Amino acid sequence: MKLIDLIKVQLRISFGLSTLHWNLKNNKKKFFGSIGLALIVIVSLGPLIVLYYTMLQSAFNVTVRLGQPEVILATGLMISSMLVFFFGLTYVMSVFFFSHDLTLLVPLPLQPGAILGSKFAVIISYEYITIAPFMLPAIWVFGIGTNAGFLYWIISLGIFFLVPIVPLGIASLFVLLLMSLTNLSKRRDTFRIIGMVVLLLLVFALNYFLTGIPDGEEIAYIEDLLQRNEGILSYITRLYPPAILATRALAVGGVISLLNFIYFIGVNLTGLIFVYLVGQKLFYRGLIGGTEISRGKVISEDRFTRKITAVASPSRAIAMREIKYLLRTPVYLFNSLVILIIVPVFLVIPLISEGAITDIIATLRNEIPLFAQIGFISGFIAIMAIFAPASSSSFSREGKLFWISQAIPVSAGKQIWGKLLYCYLITFLTVPLVVIVSLVFLPLSIYQLILAIIAGLIFSFPAIIANLFIDLLRPYLNWDNPQKAIKQNVNVLLGMAAGGIIYAIIFAVGWITYQLSSSEVLLYPATMGSALLLGFLFYKLLVRIAPRRYRDIEV
Repeated sequence: MKLIDLIKVQLRISFGLSTLHWNLKNNKKKFFGSIGLALIVIVSLGPLIVLYYTMLQSAFNVTVRLGQPEVILATGLMISSMLVFFFGLTYVMSVFFFSHDLTLLVPLPLQPGAILGSKFAVIISYEYITIAPFMLPAIWVFGIGTNAGFLYWIISLGIFFLVPIVPLGIASLFVLLLMSLTNLSKRRDTFRIIGMVVLLLLVFALNYFLTGIPDGEEIAYIEDLLQRNEGILSYITRLYPPAILATRALAVGGVISLLNFIYFIGVNLTGLIFVYLVGQKLFYRGLIGGTEISRGKVISEDRFTRKITAVASPSRAIAMREIKYLLRTPVYLFNSLVILIIVPVFLVIPLISEGAITDIIATLRNEIPLFAQIGFISGFIAIMAIFAPASSSSFSREGKLFWISQAIPVSAGKQIWGKLLYCYLITFLTVPLVVIVSLVFLPLSIYQLILAIIAGLIFSFPAIIANLFIDLLRPYLNWDNPQKAIKQNVNVLLGMAAGGIIYAIIFAVGWITYQLSSSEVLLYPATMGSALLLGFLFYKLLVRIAPRRYRDIEV
């Protein structure tokens, strides 16, 4: 009973249901503003969802002819499960161990499992929002394409609500173990980040070895997958076997579907029980020491004097402050860097293999024009700039400490410049790996590679400024755990949408230029010039409104 009541309270707080209810009665303008903002986010993501749906529909038409249409369901299940696992790591760590309400909950007569259970329910609720754009289209395409009956739609509803449990449970178990092992270490934050990065790299490596195609036997291997019943399904779900149970529960029909659905329910219940039991043992052990402050290093009087009398530019000082925020908060560090590290590594792992993929790349790089290869590299850098939430949550991450930025004797314009410098430092972390991959797989000269990198950084400029602009207009400062500043910050999604629109404009400028002139040489000044112009306009507008926003924002 306590667990149910605690879950209700946590859900009301996390989703702001009480606030919405109060606004509906007393402040309809704010209520409809919140609804309108949610609709804007949904509409901004609409094109990506439509593209994904179109790809699923095309893939379904192909797999039907191959006699294995259930591959569509398996694809949606695997994508959803992997997203829940990868992004659940930091979410679990933040909600379990860094929520501000822990100081109120821990002294209460509650079992550790009850506290964890309520927080696990909150995380699951948010993960449904994460997986909906990937699971629901797959369920719809398969159901409509196969004229599925009533039983299919009932089971699909149950599968949708069960999908996040096991991957989130695995993430929870890892976080509980990691926190309990590192909680008393002076370098616990460093060890936690290293632990999570190593885990993700191991998962990617395991995926590569499990799904690798034997060299020299590619054709025979693929033919066997196509001819064998559920061959492609087994191949896709190798890394996560429970997905095959869910797929069969949806695709097979009849009694077998019900049996697989029951098996899938059993797997998830087992996972929940296991997380509860482990949480009972490890939660407080991981929590102890989490809020302790390690003793600082002893420094000499001369060194102390040099440090306090050293003079740095205000913008550089702001950038250094942002870096220190990042390094001192594992949740921020992992969320900001995971995309920049994991995505390139994920793309590189197949490339380093000697097989069909390498041969395809060797063929394509001779077919694709040089300017398109340069554009791909620069576009990749630019896209990583908006996927890493450095700029779209720059002000929100300060939280209730934003008053310090309002009080320090540094102008808003210089603080903006410092934040821009910090965002570029984060973006620049993609460059070394891009250089290595480009030198190995693309026949670019040093000059062309430098051009691609410069173009990528220039393309990032207007998107970064737009993200800062959005977050300054409506910073999310009243969060109770640091993960919310990123994971539950609508500004991150709005920033991605704004970046997508900006990149579409730059692409359109390049395409029109090429169509009118048929000159590759003119593409570079046209696209980079348009990016600089957009960035300059956004920057002037941002600097103009920043002083007033700094004064008006209430913490």
